[in-house]
Parts: sequence; C-alpha cells; structure tokens
Amino acid sequence: MTNMQNAARMSRRQMIALTSLGVAGIAGGVFHHTSRAENRTSEKECEGVRVATSAELRAEASPDEEHVYLNRELGAHYYFDPGDTTSTDNGRHTIVSDSGHRFKHLPSPFQTEVHAKQYNASGSAQATTGSIPAGSQQLTVADPADFEVGQGILIAGAGNVQLKEVITLVIEEDAWHTGAVQVQLPGEAVQSVDVTAVHETIELTVTTGCSQSGQIALVLDQVEFLLPVEAGETAVQIADRIRESFFERWAISGSSGTDTVTLTYETPGMRNDSFFYAQGTGVQIGLQAVKGARTTKRDIAAQLKSKSFQNWKTGGYNKSNVVFFIAKNQGAMGGEHAEVQFGSTGVTGRMEVVQYGASMVTTITAINGNTITLQTTALRATSDVYVGHDDTAALSQALAAAAGKVLDIPEGTYLLSNSLQVPASTAVRGAGKQSTILQFQMLQKPGMVVAKESHHVYIGQLQLKNICAPDAYYNGSDTEVHGINILGAQGTTVEHCWLDNCDDSGIRVGYTGTTLSSGTRLLHNMVKNTSEGAGIEVIRGEDCLMIGNYIKDCSQHAVRLCGARKPIAIGNTAESSLDGFNIQGFGDGRNVTQRTQDFIIESNVIKEPNGPGILLSSQSNSGLIANNWLESTQGQIGVNVITSVVKEGQRRTTFDVTIQGNMIKGFNRAISIRGDQNHIVIRGNTIKNYSGPTSAYGVYLDCDDVGDLINIVIEGNTFLCRARDKSGITLFRPSLLTKVVVHRNTFIMRSSNPSQADMAARYIKNAYTSGYNADALESTISGTCELNGTTGITSHNTNVFIALPV
Repeated sequence: MTNMQNAARMSRRQMIALTSLGVAGIAGGVFHHTSRAENRTSEKECEGVRVATSAELRAEASPDEEHVYLNRELGAHYYFDPGDTTSTDNGRHTIVSDSGHRFKHLPSPFQTEVHAKQYNASGSAQATTGSIPAGSQQLTVADPADFEVGQGILIAGAGNVQLKEVITLVIEEDAWHTGAVQVQLPGEAVQSVDVTAVHETIELTVTTGCSQSGQIALVLDQVEFLLPVEAGETAVQIADRIRESFFERWAISGSSGTDTVTLTYETPGMRNDSFFYAQGTGVQIGLQAVKGARTTKRDIAAQLKSKSFQNWKTGGYNKSNVVFFIAKNQGAMGGEHAEVQFGSTGVTGRMEVVQYGASMVTTITAINGNTITLQTTALRATSDVYVGHDDTAALSQALAAAAGKVLDIPEGTYLLSNSLQVPASTAVRGAGKQSTILQFQMLQKPGMVVAKESHHVYIGQLQLKNICAPDAYYNGSDTEVHGINILGAQGTTVEHCWLDNCDDSGIRVGYTGTTLSSGTRLLHNMVKNTSEGAGIEVIRGEDCLMIGNYIKDCSQHAVRLCGARKPIAIGNTAESSLDGFNIQGFGDGRNVTQRTQDFIIESNVIKEPNGPGILLSSQSNSGLIANNWLESTQGQIGVNVITSVVKEGQRRTTFDVTIQGNMIKGFNRAISIRGDQNHIVIRGNTIKNYSGPTSAYGVYLDCDDVGDLINIVIEGNTFLCRARDKSGITLFRPSLLTKVVVHRNTFIMRSSNPSQADMAARYIKNAYTSGYNADALESTISGTCELNGTTGITSHNTNVFIALPV
C-alpha cells in the first residue's frame, strides 16, 4: 500500500471514528460533561464501527481492516494493522489479540478529552504478595490479581533502602462511649488507649417554694427556659412542674413527688455552663452540675503518640488528630497488616501505609501466570512482601497528552508515588470526590502542582489523600507539602474536591519568586485532617475567591491568609481546627514585606475552634469581617486582634478593619483587641452568652504597654449575657493617644444591681490606673442646650442598659 493510499485509508478511518462520535461518542459524554459510567450503556454501533472491550479485542480472531473499533472501556478508537507483527501489548496504544493481531489507537483530530485509562492507569487498590531475587526482573506473585501489561507496579522491600515504612492513623471521631481503642502494629503487642464519654448532668434540688407568682429561669447550655410558678406552690410541686416540662436535647428524670430533678444532655461532652434564677419568685433551687466529658480525637492521638513500640517510633504534630508510626528498621515491614480496633467506643478512623519500606516502582512488561516481568531489576531480594499498583507514570503521561484539553479520570483508587504536574489550560476532572481517589504511597511529595505560569487550570470532582511529610519524626527535616499547590498561576479553579490527610495545607494558593497566583477560585471543596498546617492557605495570592468550602480538623488554621491581597471568603464552614481564619502579613523574619489587605470574610460558619475563631495580626489591613456565625464551648476568643510585634522599631499595626453584623456565641471573650491597632470598627454584632471565669468580656481592649488603640469605634452592638455580672466593654492600660468611642450599644445583661448607673459603670469601663489615660474611653455625647434662656453643657449616654432579673 502506498503512502497516499495509507493516508487516504487513515482519513477514512478517522471519518468513521468521527461518525461514531456522533452516534455513540456524544452519548458517551465526549462533548458534554455527563457521566461516562451512565452513558456507556447507551453506546451504539454504526456502520463501519464495532464496540468492544479490551478483552474482546484480545479475543478477536478475524479482525476487519475496514472497521474502526470503539473501545468503550478506554473511550478510544482502534484500527487493525495487518502489517504490524511485532509491537507489544501496552494496553493503551497497542492491543494484541490472542491470535497475534495488532489493534492500534486511532486519535481523533477533534478529540478534546483524554481518558486516563488510555494510558494504562489501573485505578485499582487491589494488591497481592510477591518475591523477587536481587538483580532480577522476574517477580513471582501469589495471585496476579488485576495487574495488566503496561501498568505501573510497586514492590515493597525491592528498592531504595533509605525509604522507611510509615503508617498513618487518622482519628476522625471523638468517643461516644467509654471503652478502649487498640492498635496492633506488625510484630508488636497490642497497645490500648482508654476513652471516656460522659453525658453532662444537672441535678436540681428545689429547697424553697414560691412566695410570689412569676417565672423562674433555667439557662441550659446557653438556652433560657422560663417556667411559670404560682404563690404557695411547694418545693415538691415546683419540682414536679419542672419534670413535666420540655427542655430541648435534655432528658428529664427523677421520681414524682420528690424535690429533686435530674437533667441529662443527649450526647456526651462538656456543655456551656447552666444557671438558675428565681426572678423575684422566692423559689430557691440548688444546681449541681456534673460536667460532661468526651475523649477527643486529638486526645486519642496524643495518647497513642506517647506509646512505645519495639520496631516503630511514633510521631505527630501538636493538636493534630493524625498519628504516624515510622519503622525503626529498613526494608518492608508489613505495615499493610496494621490494624486499629475501636470496639464500641464510637470512635472512627482509618489506618493506611503512606510509604512502603525500600519500595521499588516500575512497569509491567509481561505477565505469564504468576510471573510478572518488570521493566527494571530489583535492587534487593525480598520475599512475601506487598505488591500493589502505582499509577504515577500513567497519570503523568495522560496529563501531558491532555495539555490544553480535558483529562477524565474515571472512578477508582489511583495509587501514586510522585506528584502530578498540571499543564496550562488543562481541565482535570474526576467522577466525584468520593469516587475518583488519588492516594499517595510516598512521603514528601506534593499532590497536584499547578506551576508558575500554568494559567487557567481546572481541577474538580476528585479526592487527594495521604500527602504526608512527618519530617520531624522521619528524618529531622522540614518539608512542606500540599494537596494542591498553585505556584504563581492565574485563573485556577478547584471545585468539589476532597483533600484528606495533607501535610502543610490541603490547598495552597502561593507564589514563585515574584510571580503571584491570582484569580483563583476555590469552590465547594472539603478539606479534612491537615496534620501540620492549614486547610486552605492563601500566601501572597491575589484575588482569591473561596465559596462554600468545608474545612475540619486542621492542626493549625482552617483558612490562613498570609500576605494575601483582595481575598474573599463567603459561605465557608470551619470546624474544630486550631482557629477558623488566621489573617496576617507575610514577612522575612524581620519585617512585614507584604500585608494582607482588602479582605472580605463574610457569612462563614466557625464552630468549636481550639483557639480564636478569627485571628488578625501583623498588618492585616483594610478588611471586612461581616455576618459570620461563631460559636464555642471551649472558652476561647471569638475575634482576636493580637498584640503587634515590634521589631527594629517597626510596629506591625492592624488598621482599617470593620467587624460587623456577626453572631458571636459562647466564647470567653467575644472580641479582643490588644497592642497597637488603628481604626477598628465593631458595629452591629450580636455578642451572646460569653462566660467562664471572672475574666469573661464582651469586648476586651488592652494597649499592653506596646502601642496605642487609636480610633476604635464600638457602636450599635447587642450584648446579651445570661451569666450573672459579666463585663461588657473594658479597656485596660490605655495609652495617652488611645481613643475608644462606645455609642448606641444595647446591653441586655443579668445584673445583681440593676440600677442604670451601676450597669453603665460595669458594662462600659475604662479600667485605667495611675499613669494611664483616664479619658481614653468615650461613651457619652456632649453638647450645649438652652433652657429658659440659659445655655448649659449636657452629656448624654447613647447606650441602652436592660437588666435581666436574677
């Protein structure tokens, strides 16, 4: 056949392939973002096109040179090449039938999508055991499982002796019941950690009946219940009335006709303090609380880290729920056999190998029964060790082929030993964040990298897990690796992804040298169990939009904005991390070289942080914190503007920040501003039920003898505190230049002395001492007035004080 005839035949085949796209390919999602798994069932043959699987092609005894074969597994077209009798079967470009016929991949000139399975990606977590001599390419396995020629393979113990085996244990749920968590490492005795789960109980003993009809108040976990009582009712009658009432989420017990009632919260763990107030009825009730307790995931991790093992050392970062077990010896250690048992405790979690000892990664070139031929020779002899898939090379090749196009990664678990680089203008699309899983089995490797000037990348609908680097415990280094790392790229979108058990951050929007990332969109992602850093980190990035992300259990920040410009975070949920949002300038260890500025933090939910809900420091300037919901039972600070650090005479002042319209519940100090700060507006917030020791405050202000609080405006806020005699707004150590204006706030407070004068003095207070500024806090409006022709000076306090009865 001449070259011209061959070209004509190829053109005809490509035309047939395009025709098949019209009949079958469009239904299969080639031009539409529809489910491949669903649409493959609707593929139809058309004239000149046969639909077949890879297995059916290998079984084909009489191929037709005039046909095009649509491989529905790989989403690719093939043609029979009778002139080729030597090419090997690599499962992608060439498929060889049992009769020796070669089917060649036929690329479409208009194909805009690349399918990962076209490049020998297995998408399989199946494993077997195997043995291989040193210097050999022949691996003997117990079962060839689902391995195929051309796929990547990992053999524990046959490679680099420097690689130590590492297991990770992620604790994902606190204890629900008292019991024990047990860990069994290979070659070790079982180690146990005892856990407890105690429900909070309140025992109410009514000691005196009612002398004045009215209402008594029970405050249970920040919720106030009002119960009517009538004059003449005895203690027992009032106890029966309480027993007949309904208290949401509290179970009521106690015998009818007695003066004692017991309330038990429906779930274990510590609740906010509870209170009783007679409110002028004469009723007296003794309230005895047994505080709830619950061993947390971090407590369990900390106890496991303190255990000693013969062949393993433990590691894990402070306040992290992730534990690492690092082999003390070289070679394969059988980490895949490690087990964790939670019994009936209700604790949940998972144990996985994140690096196999002395592992070797190579490619399968042939399979004959239980013998697998490898592309490279084994460096070490090893016997009866873990053998599993590795899809790193396959996905890397697929990404390179998909440059400027779409890479579809179908459902499956893709085990990886190295990072994936995403080219510019490329979309990487999985089948869903619970269906397409990219799981790493090598330490100190970033997950997916969007490099400098790789602009307009899309990553969506997939999961990355176990991007680990427990360096301090592994080799004493400090490698920072991230689930998705964006380095100086424009227009990156990451949406509907799940980042789990990453090292320094789940998603990092960063920089390379002077090239900053910009225009990044992080939409509806889930980030959990970051072992050493933040869930999402924007470091020197510009114009980053974060919407609808869910971030939980990060050892440091849920979201860190460091030297970020114009970041916007709307509708995100941050739960159970060290802090919710950490906003700070970027520095060189001496000076702030790029401040965080023009930020908007709006309509986010921040639940149970282990530190402040929102933290501002080191020149976090020109920002809006609005309409967020913050809640804590742990006695922390809601919004914390911390003391500026002075180095070489340069103050790292935060200024031009508005804190507005937020709901801040249950913190020990709802808002705290300390040090050298300028023009902070606290407006229209609802500050509720702050309690704890006597140091509980609605707004705490303190110059700390390091600077000035200048132009601090506190206006239009509502303070509602059901704990008795807590402070409202208090200023400490005011400097000469300090100026705080407190106007038009409403204080609804439970006060032992309900007089307006006493409440005004208690809830708006300049707690200065000798040598400090007595005039730093202004809570009145002064002016002139004229009465009967006489002009005088008047002063009016614009704040409203409402006393809750005790």
